[in-house]
Amino acid sequence: MEAKLADANRLFQKFKAAYQQNDLDTCSNLLSQLKVKLTEFPALPPVYKQTSTATQELLLARDIFEHAVVLSVKMEDQDAFERHFLQVKPFYTDTRGLIPPSAEEYSVVGLNLLRLLVQNRIAEFHTELELLPSEAHENPCIKHAVELEQSFMEGAYNRVLSARQAVPHETYIYFMDLLAKTVRDEIAGCSEKAYDFLTVADAKKILMFSTDRELQDYAREDHPDWEIRNGCVYFQKKASQFHRFFETARDSESVVGRLLHRSPGESSRSNEHLHKLFVCGGKQFHGKFSMIPPVSRLCRFYSMWDLLLLMS
Repeated sequence: MEAKLADANRLFQKFKAAYQQNDLDTCSNLLSQLKVKLTEFPALPPVYKQTSTATQELLLARDIFEHAVVLSVKMEDQDAFERHFLQVKPFYTDTRGLIPPSAEEYSVVGLNLLRLLVQNRIAEFHTELELLPSEAHENPCIKHAVELEQSFMEGAYNRVLSARQAVPHETYIYFMDLLAKTVRDEIAGCSEKAYDFLTVADAKKILMFSTDRELQDYAREDHPDWEIRNGCVYFQKKASQFHRFFETARDSESVVGRLLHRSPGESSRSNEHLHKLFVCGGKQFHGKFSMIPPVSRLCRFYSMWDLLLLMS
């Protein structure tokens, strides 16, 4: 077993050398070989067999999986990150009495909390948080993730975006950039519903862009329906759909109101107008006109039976 452990250590040293040189492809290949080597160690989870080299096996495996977590961040592979975190997690929870704590434990756990926040998996975020001991909440990496979640839930998006400048570890920047994108998308969605247009200066301030170019690139890549002209950002398409919907509702109110005050001579013309307004296609109702349209459900001025009586 000592020979296998020495062989795995030599391979891990090659991995760390490639890691320092930022040679990600070589790291990925060596990591696959290391995982195969780890299957030969009986002291690892879930067996935890007591051997003469059990402590060295556990320490080596934990170190390898911690590097694998960070490697997946550098490669921007969230699926690999989740796999590697699940592999290293038992070394934090099930081996506390077997090996000394890792200096990287809370930075790795904090990274995972940040990933859950970016993916909007809030329930899992709180589940992972509850599994941590109380003293862990004072660690800067854990506290950073908790404060971000609180700001996000409160809608204090400016605090979320500014938190990128105060990350507790350089590996957090990748997820912070993803979180900033999520926040900007939330702000943009609210802006489209609240305004017909914004000045470029106001849009930059709301979305926290420092230059016009950043705003233009964001609009082109993520919101091609926006129009930037004459110093303003127009949300025309979404706003016009919203307005047309309620204009249709007002039109229906006007038609029904005229039907109540129609003269006998206007009966056929009003019936025709009502028929054209409300026919949406679909199932026939006694041959009179088609299914109840959404606008009639919205307005709820008169029941279907009332309208049929008016047309009779």
